[in-house]
Amino acid sequence: MFRTQFYLGNRAMRIALLASSLAWIANDILWHAWPALLAEVVAAGLNLRTIQRLGQVEQLG
Repeated sequence: MFRTQFYLGNRAMRIALLASSLAWIANDILWHAWPALLAEVVAAGLNLRTIQRLGQVEQLG
C-alpha cells in the first residue's frame, strides 16, 4: 500500500506552525480581531517555548 509522509519532525512541525501563527497574527491585526489575536499570540508563545525546550533536549542527547 502506498503511504506518503505528511508530517515533519516535531521541532520542524513546530517551526512551521510558528510561521503560520505569524501570518494569522498579521491578519488579526489587520482586521482588529483582538480576541483571536490574543489567542494566536498565546499559541505562538507556547510554540516558541516548546521549540526552545526541544532544542535543549537535542543538545543533551
